[in-house]
Amino acid sequence: MKYRIDFRGPQEAILYTAVCSSIPEVEILLQQVLQYDWADEHGDYTMTLYDLSSEYEQVVHVYRFKMEPPYTQDAFAAHHAAQCGTSR
Repeated sequence: MKYRIDFRGPQEAILYTAVCSSIPEVEILLQQVLQYDWADEHGDYTMTLYDLSSEYEQVVHVYRFKMEPPYTQDAFAAHHAAQCGTSR
């Protein structure tokens, strides 16, 4: 299975994106971003989880935030470093 997670800012611009090839990868990244309760159902920032395993990408879940949660950038950077086999 393959998943993509996009984190978008107030103008819907993608700030960070990651492709995950397993549920554990998805869970680790989500836990790092969601470790603090910054959720706001009317927030301008979104983090969207897509399932890419079928012919068409499907939205699995959308998380909304009033502002960017702490460690979001670090969580995506750590994910990319792990995929490249490097460490920060």
